[in-house]
Amino acid sequence: MLALCTLICLVPAGASAEEPAAAEPATARELLDAAADTATDIIRLAADITLSKTLRIEHDLTLDLNGRVLTVTGNISVISIAKGKTLTLIDSVPEAEHRFRESGERRNMWIPDPNGDKLVHGGVITGGRSVMFGGGVYIHKDATLIMKAGNIIGNDSEMDGGGVAAEGGTFIMEGGRIAGCRADSYGGSVYVTEGTFIMRGGRIEECTTPPRSDGYASAVYMFDSVMYACGGRIDDKCGMYGNCRVTGGDTESGITAFLKQVTCDDDDNITLEHGMFYGGIPEYASADCTVTYMYNEAVYAVQALKSGKTASAPERPGSAGTGYTVAWCGESGGEYDFARPVTESITLAGKRTVCSHAESTNKPTCTGAAECTVCGGEIPAKQHTPGKDWVIENGKKVKKCTECGATAETAPRSPGDIDGDGEITALDCLYLKRWILGTFGGGIVLENADVDGDGRIDATDYLYLKRGYLGTFDLSKFA
Repeated sequence: MLALCTLICLVPAGASAEEPAAAEPATARELLDAAADTATDIIRLAADITLSKTLRIEHDLTLDLNGRVLTVTGNISVISIAKGKTLTLIDSVPEAEHRFRESGERRNMWIPDPNGDKLVHGGVITGGRSVMFGGGVYIHKDATLIMKAGNIIGNDSEMDGGGVAAEGGTFIMEGGRIAGCRADSYGGSVYVTEGTFIMRGGRIEECTTPPRSDGYASAVYMFDSVMYACGGRIDDKCGMYGNCRVTGGDTESGITAFLKQVTCDDDDNITLEHGMFYGGIPEYASADCTVTYMYNEAVYAVQALKSGKTASAPERPGSAGTGYTVAWCGESGGEYDFARPVTESITLAGKRTVCSHAESTNKPTCTGAAECTVCGGEIPAKQHTPGKDWVIENGKKVKKCTECGATAETAPRSPGDIDGDGEITALDCLYLKRWILGTFGGGIVLENADVDGDGRIDATDYLYLKRGYLGTFDLSKFA
């Protein structure tokens, strides 16, 4: 029993045997050693680190970029995830700032430049130059990358998958950004073959492939794979070949926005069950149901979905203009009910309407306007809402705002009403006398205590107040 008590006392307060083991490397050697140590659960970068060899993930691990930059030199991937293992990317300092610019070579891949015009917030994985697959991260068969935050920026592959490549593995993108990457063949940002790509959030943009790839997969290239298109945005072209399926799953929510063209060939078997396609449905792909969104007599977007699922309104057309939103209407002309299951392909027409700002996630304050997240217009400041009770604050009689607590209304000057109760009473005389003598510690309305308004509170003010109280002097003369 004594030994047990001694052991308990030696455990630091708050410590737990279940807490993950964390390492905070500040050098390349420390980082490689931490990754090789199977007892390490979390690696949190303590400095910008440049590697001369690939960071190999050979056990389940969480990498916290911590607002830092992780890069490599040489023709290698930055990170490689071994078969059956999982790497989770997080970022504890998403507000960190790093700058990049287009290189002017290699199809304008981004490179670090402290004076660059490409601003990146948060930690960064960059500099990969793989001679095979996955310049930024290579995911082996049955391995998994979960990207919750951070950035994969300016990575290159001489074959496929400039940012991320998964051959028989799984890439789950829940947040973060992939940008400024390139590949010599397919998948400037992401390449998945015989694997799974789950996109729940984040953004893929400004990635490239050479002209001989016809730009079909400057963003995402998939072959014999499944994509769960459940959030996030892909700003560049995608290619889907072989046997591919784009789905929303049975339990997932959200929808991925494909902002550019998605392509496939006539001998491919491509099934679309989910996704918002602003470049249209691929010619040779099949979809159970589609919802075609027309705006200004042109196709704005097409949503693919399974029969019995509900549609989702697309992003507001930028051409609608600031201050306006778009209501999507059916054949009857009435606004469409997006809670109704879709059982056949339909077409909805967009009707431009003045935005009410009700659905904006940005809200104005009492004194400041806000930009509407729906229409981009300005939501005016709300103005203060005065409370019902007067209070004395800093020598003034005021009403406080019920929304923000600031002063919403200040009472007009009322000479002699020392305690601010709206009447001239014996208490006012008593409080003023004690104030002048320095024996009163309570709050008074200072501008009312300066009865004659000469800028001083003295015996003359007390004399006028006393006469006013006795009815021998009209205090309103000083109002």
